[in-house]
Amino acid sequence: MDNASRGAGRPGRIAGAHPSVPRYADADFHLSPIPLPKPRTGWERMSLGKKIGGFAGFVGLISMVAAVIGLWPAFGSYLLALHPRPDKQTATPAFPSSPASPTAVRTAAAPTTASTLTPAPTPTVGRIIEDTPTPPPNPIPVGPSRLAVEPLAVATGIHARLYFGRHSAVLDALAGQVDLTADQGETPANECVSTVVFSDVPGSDAVVYAAGLGHGWGAAEAVPDSSIYGRDRTVHQQLIIPPSDTREGQRWVGHAVLQQDNVTLAESASYTLAVLDTGPLATWQVNADRVTCSI
Repeated sequence: MDNASRGAGRPGRIAGAHPSVPRYADADFHLSPIPLPKPRTGWERMSLGKKIGGFAGFVGLISMVAAVIGLWPAFGSYLLALHPRPDKQTATPAFPSSPASPTAVRTAAAPTTASTLTPAPTPTVGRIIEDTPTPPPNPIPVGPSRLAVEPLAVATGIHARLYFGRHSAVLDALAGQVDLTADQGETPANECVSTVVFSDVPGSDAVVYAAGLGHGWGAAEAVPDSSIYGRDRTVHQQLIIPPSDTREGQRWVGHAVLQQDNVTLAESASYTLAVLDTGPLATWQVNADRVTCSI
């Protein structure tokens, strides 16, 4: 068999081809295209250092934007303070007022900004009543009291007070302050009595004498105990009453003397007793106060 006949009997072989080189028909195979490499973008071609630098720049830009957004309200307030809007400006009067010229407020020019103008208030009944002057209330007469208590200066750290008035009022005022265990006798409640009380007295006992009143004054109680009394360390002068022949216009200037062991420890400042009238209840001027009591 020749080469032509042998080749013709096998499918897929091409006639006349060299026996060592196989030939295939087009229907037996096909060629797949070789894929080309995917082109790289600029970011992929960029080095790692450049990528880090770019990311840092992006973060910095974001930070700057955030800072501008955060500072914008403060910057806006600053611009508003420099250039306030016309509707927020307050009108300035043409004539500045001062305490020395109260009429300047009335003569001030009208505001130049229309938004600050307000209509005049409508007069009301309350306004009319407010502008209507009301007469002052009648003064309450202040009459003489039942008791006068006058502080008297003392040169040392000891203190002294004068009590003058009705017997009952003096006893009420002295209750708890001095030792009143002495016999009070039969003195009427409205009769005038006087005493001086020393407080903060050192030692254990002392006596008080009336001085400068002259003759005629009597006793309204027995001689008081000379022991220092109570927390305020007090001792008081024997309660005395004015002379029975006291008349209008008489005046006495007295003071009190504090002694311990017959030695003068302190003397009070002087006080004044003056009779203004001698009615059923005589009116007395006791320093700056007035008192009514019977003689």
